[in-house]
Amino acid sequence: MDYDWKTIKFAEKFIEESQKEKFPYFMNPREVFGLKIQVSKHVFSPKYGEGYKHFMPFLPDVKGMRILEIGCGHGIVSCYLAKSAKYVLAVDINPYAVENTRINAEHNFLKNLEVRKSDVFSNIKKNEKFDLIFWNIPWAKIPEGYKELKPEDFSVFDVEHKALSKFILESGNYLNEKGSVYLFYGVEGADINLIGDLIKKSGAKKELIKKFIFEEKAKDKKIEYHAELIKLSY
Repeated sequence: MDYDWKTIKFAEKFIEESQKEKFPYFMNPREVFGLKIQVSKHVFSPKYGEGYKHFMPFLPDVKGMRILEIGCGHGIVSCYLAKSAKYVLAVDINPYAVENTRINAEHNFLKNLEVRKSDVFSNIKKNEKFDLIFWNIPWAKIPEGYKELKPEDFSVFDVEHKALSKFILESGNYLNEKGSVYLFYGVEGADINLIGDLIKKSGAKKELIKKFIFEEKAKDKKIEYHAELIKLSY
């Protein structure tokens, strides 16, 4: 794949702009499904990336389920799902995101939401099984050695899609019988052929839940963003 440099450069502006706020600050509850969401420094803010508004209404009913969210960031998705799920485990490689999600779990009185630092499945036990695993993956594949990633960069960049590869190939090991994986990703910036190859290699069955087209803005730049929500059954 040729790297999508337009999306990579745009994403860099997005990250840079998101870190110029006065931290911490709170989102308007109307913008985050009625939740009380605090945004901390070094965490990519939902104020700057609104993909969650598009995919969250299309996630399944999780009442009574055990849920795992990879890359929880500020914790909107995990908090939202914890309102009806039996148990939610939210993990992130970024320690600032882990603390931010933990704070937001407390703000929303969610005692069934556990938060851990983990690089994909690195801090998840083999005997921990889930009914649904979700990841809103980093926007863009970048080459090895392109840049030294800051904590907030992990929400946007995935070096050679190494994290995504691990996620697709290993998710089945952490699912209960009849459990499924939901994956939200942008078409721009991602290596769609690699994603398809990984799904085939994993033996998972892919189901397209919804395609999305929306606009993202950073400074005086904007981009028409195409994304997909898919379901994988292992």
